[in-house]
Amino acid sequence: MITSIVSLGFDHYFYSSSNTVKKLKKALEGLSETRAAFQGLTDSLSKEKIQDWKRQEKQALRQRGDALKIYEVQQEKGP
Repeated sequence: MITSIVSLGFDHYFYSSSNTVKKLKKALEGLSETRAAFQGLTDSLSKEKIQDWKRQEKQALRQRGDALKIYEVQQEKGP
């Protein structure tokens, strides 16, 4: 890392850091929005449904492979 700072110069390092900070701030803003939507979904579900999903998740993580397809969006096709 120090070698790359020396060879590229301080200006490049500062620009990269500044750009990374901007991306981090944007990601944190997105996380905040996502958290609110996730909480709204969680609040609208029954405890039984949440427990069922947690059970499915544990099973998928244990089995891996095709079992991980539970993370794919499932929706019925329209007419």
